[in-house]
Amino acid sequence: MFRSDRMWSCHWKWKPSPLLFLFALYIMCVPHSVWGCANCRVVLSNPSGTFTSPCYPNDYPNSQACMWTLRAPTGYIIQITFNDFDIEEAPNCIYDSLSLDNGESQTKFCGATAKGLSFNSSANEMHVSFSSDFSIQKKGFNASYIRVAVSLRNQKVILPQTSDAYQVSVAKSISIPELSAFTLCFEATKVGHEDSDWTAFSYSNASFTQLLSFGKAKSGYFLSISDSKCLLNNALPVKEK
Repeated sequence: MFRSDRMWSCHWKWKPSPLLFLFALYIMCVPHSVWGCANCRVVLSNPSGTFTSPCYPNDYPNSQACMWTLRAPTGYIIQITFNDFDIEEAPNCIYDSLSLDNGESQTKFCGATAKGLSFNSSANEMHVSFSSDFSIQKKGFNASYIRVAVSLRNQKVILPQTSDAYQVSVAKSISIPELSAFTLCFEATKVGHEDSDWTAFSYSNASFTQLLSFGKAKSGYFLSISDSKCLLNNALPVKEK
């Protein structure tokens, strides 16, 4: 500041603050996956749920790089349904896109092509990734998912015919997923007139407590559930050979 001909003049020399420069660099370079929106790089392991593009139902931000990993216990697959889907459309989805990896193949979507569609994973894990470029935002997507027990139907165990009365299994144990219910079907052929007691099948928990068994005792064929025995003589068709 100086005085010239009774007039005051002010000259300010401004220097950029290093902190201001670093803040501007942060805004330009750091992927702002969420500015006021939910985190979009997460692992989802609940039995069911929903997830959305950032800021949904508002337009998703620019420069997004999201990844959802959906996981279920062994014995389950994952089914995902896109309830709403609106992503910038372009040939080969070269700008904004959603990629779905079901464990066997990866498919890319944009526009409204996936709206209302459901997809299953090939195993117990599925990956969903979403990316957006620096321009044109859309509403994005809303997806729901559930875990589905793998079907155990048509899986047969054949017990070999043998004179060894103790050889009644083909494996020490068979693991089944955590299910609310399951169905077992038995098909047996009676050979000869042997009336010895036998057990064709038994199911035990991790503490080796027998919960279910099927076999024959002196009183006849039985089904035992948690120490309660039910005779099947009048209900069980027996094939003679």
